[in-house]
Amino acid sequence: MFDGVLQRFAERTPASVMVRGLLERLLNAERLDEWFESTREEQYTRQILFSSLVGLMLQIVCRGQANVHAAHRESSIAASVVAVYDKLKRVELSTSQGLVRLDRPRCRRDHR
Repeated sequence: MFDGVLQRFAERTPASVMVRGLLERLLNAERLDEWFESTREEQYTRQILFSSLVGLMLQIVCRGQANVHAAHRESSIAASVVAVYDKLKRVELSTSQGLVRLDRPRCRRDHR
């Protein structure tokens, strides 16, 4: 999922290698799809995996692609771009919120 996005950074700076490892751990495709299946309410997976959507959006956010259509052309998603847009439109708010909270470190209050 990350080869195209982070390869150029990994070649230039060693810190990028660490960031890549962290992102691959946090946004691992299998882990994302398992998490999606355990937290979804009405959504389902037919042809388009949740991790595929995350990968597309990552391409756009990291400026590897200009938009969803361009990212879809470069992806291995077999479904049409229309199906991808429909799937993106139907991502539940609770899914997006849960993804932001996924693996977030808990802050401890320092009681002195």
